[in-house]
Amino acid sequence: MIYKYIYKNCKCGKGLFLKYFQRKQIFCNVKCRVEATKNRKQINCLVCNKNVTVPKSRPRKFCSFSCRSIYTQAKWHNTTLEEYKKERQLIHKKLLAKRKSPWYKRWRKFCLTRDNNECTCWEEAECVHHIIPVLEKPELILEKTNWISLCNLCHKNIHYAKD
Repeated sequence: MIYKYIYKNCKCGKGLFLKYFQRKQIFCNVKCRVEATKNRKQINCLVCNKNVTVPKSRPRKFCSFSCRSIYTQAKWHNTTLEEYKKERQLIHKKLLAKRKSPWYKRWRKFCLTRDNNECTCWEEAECVHHIIPVLEKPELILEKTNWISLCNLCHKNIHYAKD
């Protein structure tokens, strides 16, 4: 069998020639691995308070990307973390059933075809946006005049635009 070899640098700076199936290996020997674990520290996630070990060279405050996302969302909404979590749970329980319904999926397809799968910036539309937010008027969740087709970038800009 012929192997494809790749070249990587160990954390200590030593060069490694590895077979392709070994590509995830990052240390040249056990001594390097032990040395690398000494340069770690324990942190508590700011969102879920989970204890996590992180490298000192790349410190972070969260255990996962989803916790980081929850924290930044709370910041953007100008609320405390606890308030945002409660609000998010309420929204999730009430609206998840509606968003998974066949009606919602049909309206979404209808809106995309109505707008010729084009965003307002003439890119391909990938999602549908409620003009009047569902939090303000949940009864308009299936109102087709309240929907507009947008690309992901425009949708993100609308939601997170700083005033």
